[in-house]
Amino acid sequence: MRFQRRGPEGAERPVVLDEQGRALDLSPVTADIDGAFLAGNGIAAARDALPTLSEVDTTGLRVGPPVTRPGKDVRHVVWYLSQFMVLDLGDVVNTATPAGVAFGANDFPYLRAGDVVEVEIDRLGRQRHVVGHA
Repeated sequence: MRFQRRGPEGAERPVVLDEQGRALDLSPVTADIDGAFLAGNGIAAARDALPTLSEVDTTGLRVGPPVTRPGKDVRHVVWYLSQFMVLDLGDVVNTATPAGVAFGANDFPYLRAGDVVEVEIDRLGRQRHVVGHA
């Protein structure tokens, strides 16, 4: 079981990928895959709801931002780092993925050949990569 956001930018829907790799609409269980969902009983609720969820055709749908949206958590990381190092304009801070992003990573591949990974940072630019066979 893996969680994703799928859809146009700013209008992503919560989706869960089951063991067969099918994308199922998680909207009946939660409006978003956020910290409250992951910290509460969201994972158990999603697992219990799997048999009732509708399949989503993800063809052409972008994968949205990671499970937690930028905000207070990012501000805290920047504050914490700035306590013992100087951060200059344009510095990039790499962090680990939030819990749940690759949940169940061993049961099926997270990215498949042909998937597109796109990252954009305001005023810095955009990177676009098409996943190939390893």
